[in-house]
Amino acid sequence: MSSGGHCSESDVVIPPIDQSGRDTDRRGIGLPLGVGIVAGLALDPDRQVIAQARLVYFGVGPTPIRVKAAEEALIGQHAEEAAFEAAAQSAKQGIDPSNDIHASEAYRRAVAASLTKRALRAALEKLRKN
Repeated sequence: MSSGGHCSESDVVIPPIDQSGRDTDRRGIGLPLGVGIVAGLALDPDRQVIAQARLVYFGVGPTPIRVKAAEEALIGQHAEEAAFEAAAQSAKQGIDPSNDIHASEAYRRAVAASLTKRALRAALEKLRKN
């Protein structure tokens, strides 16, 4: 857990999306309430446009799920905040969280959207450092 006590962040080691030499990264980010994401990006050779994306969420349904509409919202877009916001909104609509004693469905949707942007920013930052 971070020093603020609210969020945690950890790297997840997973093989690249493909073996074509594209840049790839995976980063898992989650909250103590059990909502989280593993995000992967592959950029085009110029490192500007998103060539591939994977977004897998947990804690927003009975099993971890990929939100393909959110992934597709990223493909072909410049790797920038506007694309991340579009993916976050798609993810928010593409999950089916439940209400329980820990969090409401609306709160889990909001957290998933926020974590989507955080995870994509972190993945992009790591890719650009390499």
